[in-house]
Amino acid sequence: MSELSESPEEIDEDLKLVLPYAIPIKEREHLVLTIRALRKIHRFERLYELYMDLPCRNLPENPNELVDKLKKFFSIKKVTELQYLGEYKRKLLKFYSFDRMPPSYFQLSLSKPQLPNTLQELKSATRKIFSCNPKNSTDFRNYVNILRKHYIFRKISRDYFKQKDRLPEKPEEVQTHLRYDFQISDKNLAKEFLAEIQDRFRFTIPLPKSYISMNLTDKPELPQDANEISQLNLTISISSPKILVETNREKEKSSLPLDTIEITSYLQNVPDEDKEPEWEILDNYISL
Repeated sequence: MSELSESPEEIDEDLKLVLPYAIPIKEREHLVLTIRALRKIHRFERLYELYMDLPCRNLPENPNELVDKLKKFFSIKKVTELQYLGEYKRKLLKFYSFDRMPPSYFQLSLSKPQLPNTLQELKSATRKIFSCNPKNSTDFRNYVNILRKHYIFRKISRDYFKQKDRLPEKPEEVQTHLRYDFQISDKNLAKEFLAEIQDRFRFTIPLPKSYISMNLTDKPELPQDANEISQLNLTISISSPKILVETNREKEKSSLPLDTIEITSYLQNVPDEDKEPEWEILDNYISL
């Protein structure tokens, strides 16, 4: 690897053709890629000045002093214009040298303040609501909408929501007000247990058999034998992804449990040539 010549005129013409940008470099955003390309062929610590023809004027503090073709972009007065900030910066770099745009280039009128990072800084109208404990995704969205009435934000600190632990594998590790004998086999006791733990733990229904040994819904258990299903229009055995999707749709309309189930004796391996959609088959089980 040879040393980089001080004059770009001495660079091999073939190398100039493969460089990402022409030399001398006229825009600051082209510097990094050009330097990387040159360092694959030549050694140098800093790029010589003759390789650059960059603007040396500093960015004026007053946007009214910009060149005429840039004045129309500043000052930025609407929040929606911020999405174009990167493009505006690239336009400025063609004429000026700067690291950050001065505050005078922004005149944003925010009707709402930014959402604070700590709960203590919330307004009184929302401080009493948070931290909260959403029961489901709909409840979570409702809390987010409450905040949006008062604040502008794109992300929320986790401190705004009470964090639930995952339900332990061993029932005896769960502390409750009432005493329960596991496995719970009484439906009313099971519902009381669920009501007691739902604000403290994350879990899915059905619970592990170590907790509850019964079906809490009014729907029958899914039979292991496909021939026992008589009230649904199903294709058994399932031999393609298409039939699997149709069967799942039929299941959702039915009186069978809507919770995640595992299909065992109902499945045959999907043929290799059937590629759409791709289903992961492990030990002859597919989770719907």
